[in-house]
Amino acid sequence: MLTETAGRWSERAAQTGSRIAKALERYVGVALRIVGKVLGIATGVAMAIWGGIRGWQEIQEGNGGAGALFLTSGIFTSLAVVAFTKLGTMLFGAAATGVGIVLIVLVIVIAVLIEIFKDNKIQDWLERCHFGKFEAGERYRDPELELRELELALNEMKG
Repeated sequence: MLTETAGRWSERAAQTGSRIAKALERYVGVALRIVGKVLGIATGVAMAIWGGIRGWQEIQEGNGGAGALFLTSGIFTSLAVVAFTKLGTMLFGAAATGVGIVLIVLVIVIAVLIEIFKDNKIQDWLERCHFGKFEAGERYRDPELELRELELALNEMKG
């Protein structure tokens, strides 16, 4: 988004009539706008895919609330990416930018809810320990592994 904004700035500077600004716009400004758009779309697609994968993992672990939030976040991120492209203009008309902004705000709200409802590493360890809720085949196989995983979870929680 920053590169796209810089590209737009160079476009405005070229309108002043300076030969240097026009040359800058012709080469650098166009490149910045294109790179900014491509990076923005690629990032949005990656976030949407990650939301889907993570949502499915949470649902498989029995955390349906967080899973549904991750999936919803992935869907809204996909729609926001579309809203900021030419396809979004065709689908949403003049309101495409407004729709995209609303979707991004919803994704941020969902991200906060995900942080509230998702399992942390200690909860994951508790589910897999000897007295956890998983079946015997999904629990830690021996006490040494269980303790190593607890140490990893505690270290990750520290920082």
